Amino acid sequence: MDTLFQGTEKTRTAYAKEQEAREKYVKEHPELSPEIKEQLLHGCIIRGMTKEQVRLFSQFSRPPDKIRTTTRYRADEMWIYNFKDSNQRIILYFKSNILVEWKYG
Repeated sequence: MDTLFQGTEKTRTAYAKEQEAREKYVKEHPELSPEIKEQLLHGCIIRGMTKEQVRLFSQFSRPPDKIRTTTRYRADEMWIYNFKDSNQRIILYFKSNILVEWKYG
């Protein structure tokens, strides 16, 4: 049994596929900063990632609720997730396609 990742075989398979997709993305994008590459490969989301990079994580692939604000100079967006199994809520804040902040609520 895998001691670092507990869960069903189906869950482990899904996680492995997700990790494989992130590794492929990193290989196909040599222009990524070393910090973004490292965090993608370790399965972490950090400020400075694009929406595309955040979507590489299954739990953030499709935001159920989006709030978009557009000005003359940029488009800002909030992605709102309600995780029923843990009774937790997280909001991701993007400015001009870049993750700048998140909040738990």
